[in-house]
Amino acid sequence: MDLNDYWQANKRFVVSVGAGVLVFFTAFLWLDSAFGSDARQAQGRLRKASNELRESRYSANELERAQEQNEALLADFEALSQSVAFEPRPAFVLQDGLGSPNNQYFLRRDELRAELAQLAGRRRVSLPEGLGLEPLKTLNRDTIERQMEALDLLDRFLRMAIEADVRQVTSVRVDLDSGFGARTGVGRVERTRVTVKLVGDSESITRAMTATQSPPYGKPLTVQRFDLSAATGKRSEVRAEVELLAVRLHAALTEEEQD
Repeated sequence: MDLNDYWQANKRFVVSVGAGVLVFFTAFLWLDSAFGSDARQAQGRLRKASNELRESRYSANELERAQEQNEALLADFEALSQSVAFEPRPAFVLQDGLGSPNNQYFLRRDELRAELAQLAGRRRVSLPEGLGLEPLKTLNRDTIERQMEALDLLDRFLRMAIEADVRQVTSVRVDLDSGFGARTGVGRVERTRVTVKLVGDSESITRAMTATQSPPYGKPLTVQRFDLSAATGKRSEVRAEVELLAVRLHAALTEEEQD
């Protein structure tokens, strides 16, 4: 079959194929003119970025200085963390061989109640009945350890308040960290809260709060919140609500421990 015969027999097919090829090249040329430049520019930027990543942007001395600065910052962070962590006094640390944990707590609590009541009586400071402490209803050692720390923190602050001549301590509340005993855990920082409400003139409240930052023993106390309001009945008196923290620091969990 010669070319003329093939054309006559397949004219419609050849025209369809030719039209398709023409449409394809027309679309290709249009796409290249519309987007080809952007694509080539993006590829150029990608090659440039890849080349820059292969090159060292910092000298060995600069990397060494960065590592030294990082180590210094980590050391400062550790020092600051330790300065915030609450350190209970030996009398408020549970000891093996001195009875059950709850008995040790009850003994220390009752001793404090007697000591603070005597101090408050001499300075004519009114304290809540039993220091306002809720009854201990657990035998769990970890819980009692935290309650002992709260007792230590409360003892320190109440002695400061009595020495400052506040007129009255109206209430005391101890709250363990919301994550303690929960599935989520306490995280890196655990906070036991001791909230104390006071009444006195502004000078006595100021003296008590100043003493928290320059105590006669141990580190400054961590004050989470301090609220003042006018006292009813006496213009010279104010009400204060102080929230103190006994902070525990825990090591960060590894990925395996988190899983």
